[in-house]
Amino acid sequence: MDADRRQGWLMIAAAAILWGTLGPAFKGLGDMGVQPVQVGFWRALLAGSVFAIWLALRRPALLRIHPRHLPLFVAYGLVSVAIFFAVYTAAVQLSTVAIAAVLLYTAPAWVALMAFFFFREPLTGRKGIAIFLTFVGTALVAGAYDLSALRGNGLGIAAGLASGLTYAAFSIFGKAALRRYQPATAMLYALAFGAAFLLPLALRDWGSLVAPLGTLSGVALLLYVGLVPTAGSFILYTTGLQRLNDAGRASVIATIEPLVAALLGYVLLGEALAPAQWLGGGFILTGVLALRGD
Repeated sequence: MDADRRQGWLMIAAAAILWGTLGPAFKGLGDMGVQPVQVGFWRALLAGSVFAIWLALRRPALLRIHPRHLPLFVAYGLVSVAIFFAVYTAAVQLSTVAIAAVLLYTAPAWVALMAFFFFREPLTGRKGIAIFLTFVGTALVAGAYDLSALRGNGLGIAAGLASGLTYAAFSIFGKAALRRYQPATAMLYALAFGAAFLLPLALRDWGSLVAPLGTLSGVALLLYVGLVPTAGSFILYTTGLQRLNDAGRASVIATIEPLVAALLGYVLLGEALAPAQWLGGGFILTGVLALRGD
């Protein structure tokens, strides 16, 4: 492996590891009383500010978009930033870091299903098996074998599945946006519209919105979530992808994220998965790998 490809591999792995640290940070903000929509708002605002400042200073021409593409970015920001950021945070706060991260990785199965229904992409045998494995794994991770536990965690599971679905839409909207714009431009406008959609909901409880600003640890958590595993991971991932020049392999490397999240959830928060849930996570990751190779 040459130096560029090795650096690309390391950058993508670093991005996935940083994404895996989001869960404990979300838990910390939740303990301060910050609601999921408010975490999502701060995350979109801070990450979007990074891209806005960078483009304004380095490549101001990329700040311009054509008015006819505004509906695309409005939808991108609503579904794949506002709703995704909020439901993923809710999944972490209502269930566990590991469960939320594993359910997030149902996204490739949702992408395959959406591509079949909306774009008439063929649903091959491999895709069918991968989707089956993914949803069997989801049932196990959700604890469907224990109905009492499932009922007690229903909202967390629903939020986790919604995060996978809205994260899948990220690929659909992103693909359309990147046909016309550079990645930083696409992310800036998606994050800007996402923050705009979340702002009215975030303002409904002013006290909890600004609660983290009253402590050094709260400010540090907000800055970390917005700048490191959001803006920073995106920069690492896209730069690494350019050097590796292999989207399929990059996607496979990124599947270390739920493993990192599960480990941190156990070490930092004392969260543990039952054996059947680990098995379900293995089914989901197997399905993801199968879909990546199709």
